[in-house]
Amino acid sequence: MLRQTLFADRQEVTPEDLIHQSDWIKESDDSIVLDAVDAGRKFVGFEVTKVTQSSVVVAKGRLYLAGPRFFRDDPGGYPLDLNGIRPQLQSRYVAVVISPDPKDTSLEERDVVTDVETGVRVPQQVNTERRQSVRIEAVPGAESVAPTRPVFEGVAVTVAYILMDTSGIVRIERNTDRVLDNLADVAGRTRGVEDWRAAAEPLLNGVQTQLGGLASQLANQASRKLLFDIASNVAIINKKLKLPANYVAYRGDDFTDATYTDKTAVGYAARVEEGLRLPYEAINSTQLGLNNIYDPKMTVSATGLLLPAHSTIEDRVVRGAAGEINLAQYSNEPRTFVKLAMSQGRARYGNDFEVSTGSAFYQTGTYLGRLNGGFRTIFAKDGIPYQQYETGEVDPDGYKIVRLSKLWTDQVTEPYWSRYYTTEIVNGFAHCETFFNQHDRWIDGITPWIHGKPAQGNLTFGVCGTYRGEPDFDTVLSMTTLAPPQVKLTNAAGPDDPMTTVEPFFLKGGRFYTYFTSTPAAYIHAVADEVNPHSGTYFYGLNGGTWFAQPGVHLIFSLRQRVFASTLVEAEMQSISLAGGIQGLDILAEQIIPEGGDIVWSVFVDNAWKPFDEFSPNPLVAPFPQVARLKANFVGSNAVMPGIRLPGSTVLTTRLALAGKHFTPALTLPTPVNHITKTVRLFPGWDPAHHTCSMTIKRGATTETPDLVTDVRQVDGSIERTAVFDLGAATSTYVAVIDFATDNRMSAPVITETTEIPVT
Repeated sequence: MLRQTLFADRQEVTPEDLIHQSDWIKESDDSIVLDAVDAGRKFVGFEVTKVTQSSVVVAKGRLYLAGPRFFRDDPGGYPLDLNGIRPQLQSRYVAVVISPDPKDTSLEERDVVTDVETGVRVPQQVNTERRQSVRIEAVPGAESVAPTRPVFEGVAVTVAYILMDTSGIVRIERNTDRVLDNLADVAGRTRGVEDWRAAAEPLLNGVQTQLGGLASQLANQASRKLLFDIASNVAIINKKLKLPANYVAYRGDDFTDATYTDKTAVGYAARVEEGLRLPYEAINSTQLGLNNIYDPKMTVSATGLLLPAHSTIEDRVVRGAAGEINLAQYSNEPRTFVKLAMSQGRARYGNDFEVSTGSAFYQTGTYLGRLNGGFRTIFAKDGIPYQQYETGEVDPDGYKIVRLSKLWTDQVTEPYWSRYYTTEIVNGFAHCETFFNQHDRWIDGITPWIHGKPAQGNLTFGVCGTYRGEPDFDTVLSMTTLAPPQVKLTNAAGPDDPMTTVEPFFLKGGRFYTYFTSTPAAYIHAVADEVNPHSGTYFYGLNGGTWFAQPGVHLIFSLRQRVFASTLVEAEMQSISLAGGIQGLDILAEQIIPEGGDIVWSVFVDNAWKPFDEFSPNPLVAPFPQVARLKANFVGSNAVMPGIRLPGSTVLTTRLALAGKHFTPALTLPTPVNHITKTVRLFPGWDPAHHTCSMTIKRGATTETPDLVTDVRQVDGSIERTAVFDLGAATSTYVAVIDFATDNRMSAPVITETTEIPVT
C-alpha cells in the first residue's frame, strides 16, 4: 500500500479518515496493475457465443484500463439482439464493445444526522456499494460487399467482431489482440524458450566452424550445382515476367503458353496446355445443338439462345404518372453504341487432364466438398483448406481458371465481356433512366411508356450498364430500333400488349443498369416524379458524352422477366462421334451460368448416363465409344437458370496419340558454348514402366545426344530429369528437342517445366 491511514487507541476517527482509507487502497491496487500487469486496454473473459441467427450472449469478464478494473457478471451472460442491425443487401461487421460504466448500488436504509447540535437522526435510503461495472454494446459497421471492421478510440474496447449477411450471423471473431495474457501461461512459454536455447546454443556456436570446413570440402562441386539451380529458377522467373528470350544466355519454360515452342518445326507433335502434353491422334469438331428442337422442356430464341422452358411476369421498374417529355426537344447527334457479347465457358474432360501443371503447389493437394454439378469447391493442402476461386488468377474482365482432376472448367464470371462486341451508330438524342437490379434474371421484353409518336423517325431503346453512376453506352446488353408503326402507345385503348419482345439478355443482381432511348423524332415519353417508385436517376446527354442529371423526373418503363418451372432441367444434345473412338471432350460455348447455378455435362455409355465428374470413374475408357449421346443438366432456381447460345458453340471429340515431339525456337547465345545442361520436370505419377522422355540438341544439321542423364525424385512426387551435353563443337545457336511417349492412352505423360543452361 502506498499510503495508509493510521488509527490509535481512543483516537477520534473522522469521516475523512475512512474516505482516505478507501481511496488509497484503490490507488495502490490500480498502480500494481498499471506497473506490473499491463498499462493498456485489455480484457479477460467476455466470450461471445451465438444463440440464434440474430442474437448472441456475452459471458462474464473483466476490463483493465491502465490500472482501474471493471467487471460484468450477469447470470447466464448478457444477451445482445442483433436483428435490428442485420444488413439489408450486403454484409457488415458488428463490433461487440465494452466500456466503463461505474454504478452506485445496494440501496439500504441508514440513519443520517440532520442536525449536528441536537444529534437528530433521520433514516434515509442511500447506496452502500460502488460497482466498477461494464457497459456492453453492439456497434454496426458500414454495409458493403467487402465490409471493414469498425474502429474505436478512447476507453472503449472491442471484444469480438461478428460478420453478418442478410441471413444473419456468419461467424464470430474474438479480438485476441486485446486479451490479457495470463502470467502462468507466459511463464510456461518462457520456460520453453529457455529450454530450446539451452539445447540449441552449443550447436549454434559450432555451426560457423563446421560451415567453413564443409565449404572447403565441397567448394567446386557445390558451387557448380548451386549455379545450375539458381540459373534454372531465374530462367522460369524470366518466362513468368515475359522478358525477351535473349535477355540472358539461358531459358526456361513452364508450358503455360507457346512462347518457347516452335510449332512450325518439321515433326512437331505436342500440345502446350498447362504443361507439355501428347498431341491428338484424331479430332472431330461439331456445333453444339439440341437433339430435339421441339423438346418441351427447353426453348431456343431466334438467335439460338438455349434456356429451360419458362413463363413471364412484368416488372414495372418505374411506376406512376406525373407528365410527359418530348424526346426530340434537344438537338440530335450520332452516337456509337457498343453491344457486348455473351461470355464464353469451356469444359475439357479426359484422363490427360488429371493434373494442372502450372504450379506444383496444386498438384499435391486434394479437393473437398461439392457444388450442384459435382464440382469440388475446396482445395486442401497440408490440412489447410483453400476456397477454389483463390487457386487461379483473375483478369480485368473477371476471367478465372478452375482446375479439377480429369475435368477442367474455364468460366467467365461476368455475363458479358468487353473483349467481344459489335458497334452501331444511332442518330438521335439520348434520354436515360438508371435503375437498381436486385437479383439475377433473364429479360425478354421492354416497354417504353410512349404516349405519342410522329409519322416518321425511328425510336431506339434498350438496356446498358452504368459507369460511376452514369449511363455507359460502351456496355449495351440489348438494343431495339422500331419504326413509328411498330411503336405501341401505352395510353392507347385496346387489347394490344405494349411490351416489345427482345432477344433475351441477362441482368446480374446487385448492380445498376440503364434504360435508354435515342431518337431524332418527336416521341412523347411518360415520366413520373419523386413520389412514385424508382431506384435511379434520369439523365439526358449532350455532345462529347456529357451527361446531365435532372432530379424530380423519371422515365416510366417496364421489363418482362422469365420465371422457370423447374430448378433442374435435362436437355439431350446432339450425339457426339469420332472414328476410332472418343477419349476426351472439349466443349466451348457462349454461356451464362449464374452464381449457385451449373451446367453439368454427361455422356451415355454402358446403358447409363455418366457425368463429367472427378468423383466418378472415367466413362471414356477402352474400347472407346465411336458414338455417344450427350446431355446437359441445367441447374438453377425458379428465378434464374443458365443459358447457352448454340450457334458458334463447338464440341471437340478427341483421342490421344501415343507419342509427342516438342521443338524450341533456335536460341542464339552471346558467345559459343561447349556444354548444355537441360532439365525437365516429369509430373507426379510418371511411370517409367510405361512412359518415356528423351532430350536432344540440334546444332545445324547435327543432332547431339546427352552424355549423362540423371533422375532425382522431388518431394512433390515429380521426377527431375537432367541431361548433360558435351557438344562435339562449340556452338552459338541451337534447338532443344523433347521426345516423349506412352504405351497406354489412359496413362498420359505430362512434362511440367524445362530449363536450359549453356556454359563454356
